[in-house]
Amino acid sequence: MPVPLALVAVALVGTLSLTGTAAAGKTFAIDVRQELNHKPRSVVPLQSGSVARVYNIRWDSWGGKTASGRGSAVHNNCKPNCADGKLTRYPVTVKYKRKRSCLGKRAYVKFVYIFNRSRKRGQKPAKPDGFDREVATNFAYACSAPTP
Repeated sequence: MPVPLALVAVALVGTLSLTGTAAAGKTFAIDVRQELNHKPRSVVPLQSGSVARVYNIRWDSWGGKTASGRGSAVHNNCKPNCADGKLTRYPVTVKYKRKRSCLGKRAYVKFVYIFNRSRKRGQKPAKPDGFDREVATNFAYACSAPTP
């Protein structure tokens, strides 16, 4: 039995509307490079500093008020200098917060990484010396900056 053309058109328009709505509702994140990414696997938290990158991020939640996941922070002890420093990997919990309009998209602008506590009872959190357990960077300034 042939399907009426009007029915096919209605089904197609409904599918396109749902796809457009999903794309329009996509939430991005921004970092120091002023790049918008959806569920980034790595984030550069600072222009300079001893934590150069948080990588291997696996997001447990995304798109709500806060996004959260897990990853690894790479710390350079910069001894005797940063070029010859020792790199150490630390497990971290990551969060993106504060959604706002950013470079024409809806994006999280505050990135937080938290050094995970040691699994051994009574030990301090596994984190580099001189670091707070929780480190936050606000990238809201990049939302109004011209793209490089």
